[in-house]
Amino acid sequence: MARCRECVENDWGNFVFDALLLDKTSVRTAIVGGAAPGWGQHAIDEDAGVIYVATGQASPDWNATFRPGPNIFSASILALDVKTGALKWWFQSVAHDLWDYDCAWNVALTQIQGKKAVVKACKNGIVYALDAATGAPIWNYVAEDLAYTEFVCKSAAGGCFLDPTNKQDMTKPWQEYPSTQPRWQNPPGTGAFESDVAIGRGKVFVVGQNSPSYGRTVPVGPDRISNGNQGLTPPFTPKENATLYAIDLNTGKRVWKAVGSATTGFRGGAIESGGVVYSPGPDGVWRLYDADAGKLLSEKFFGTALSVPNSMGADANGKMKVLINAGSVRGGGTTPGALMAYGLPDKLPEPQIITREVIKEVTKEVVKEVEVPKEVIKEVVKEVQVPQEVIKEVTAIGIGVVLVVVAGVLFTRRKKT
Repeated sequence: MARCRECVENDWGNFVFDALLLDKTSVRTAIVGGAAPGWGQHAIDEDAGVIYVATGQASPDWNATFRPGPNIFSASILALDVKTGALKWWFQSVAHDLWDYDCAWNVALTQIQGKKAVVKACKNGIVYALDAATGAPIWNYVAEDLAYTEFVCKSAAGGCFLDPTNKQDMTKPWQEYPSTQPRWQNPPGTGAFESDVAIGRGKVFVVGQNSPSYGRTVPVGPDRISNGNQGLTPPFTPKENATLYAIDLNTGKRVWKAVGSATTGFRGGAIESGGVVYSPGPDGVWRLYDADAGKLLSEKFFGTALSVPNSMGADANGKMKVLINAGSVRGGGTTPGALMAYGLPDKLPEPQIITREVIKEVTKEVVKEVEVPKEVIKEVVKEVQVPQEVIKEVTAIGIGVVLVVVAGVLFTRRKKT
């Protein structure tokens, strides 16, 4: 802020206005520029003695002609001393708000990587994780399903934001100044995150809505309290949806999302318990999701809008109940409301055992035996001629026998021929 001291000094400055709209002839000077209430569920750190409060948008909403400056402490998260109310730190999400982007609804106190942290979702479509001791950002998550590129609001700083150190930005009367032509705005004045966040199982659960609005802002005078905003019928109907996001608590990265979890106009918020995310919707449908995978587990139709977060706790007998508020809770609708409690039966039904015959194909590996030739050792007996001693003295009888044999052989050969 040092580079633009005038912006801060002029903030909450003296502005002429008709205080009660009762006496049109007299005006007075008062410190009212950018006033914003703190509303929604606050978070209290009893050990540190600190309360964390979220605040609404600067007023009037769209026309800031008579509230120059960042309008500090509006659209912000404040850390206050519980005993004295002294301001310890503050974090502003939108300076010199021209879009009705407050940071209302609940503030969650948790731990991120072993340190105390504050988690807050704001209407500008951003979820912030801040150091609980200093207010320094740890991470922020921007809902990527919002149609920023098609219906974007414009500023000198780019996008739907203004530079608190830029005097031109801090004195800008309205977002399209000096034009009074119709324009789109997304997130709309009803906000992208207009509901409570829930923390559980290492995740942040929050529902964001994509619902571009169409209108224009016109000049206003100091003699009346008006935001100069005029809602108009759009030339066509843009695509709308509401999405449940599960964000990693430590990194700020999206884990899963359930698109179209409810129609737009979502308010209230989600809660998580026992691995189940409970999400009531303005379409009258109560949806239950698996907290780890995002799978839709169950849904129940109530026939009327569900615009208030569910509550969960034990009754006098120690049995857990989920409380649901259904019916018209804003805008003076005619639908009667009702408070209902849901819980488990006294005796849980026995689990149903289903037996199924499963045919399983088993592939059997067959080992084929191959006959391997074996070497056979065969004993061969050979006839060996052994030299004999020749007897030189042959008797007459031996010679006669030899002659007889030879003669017999010759006789046989002759006979055959």
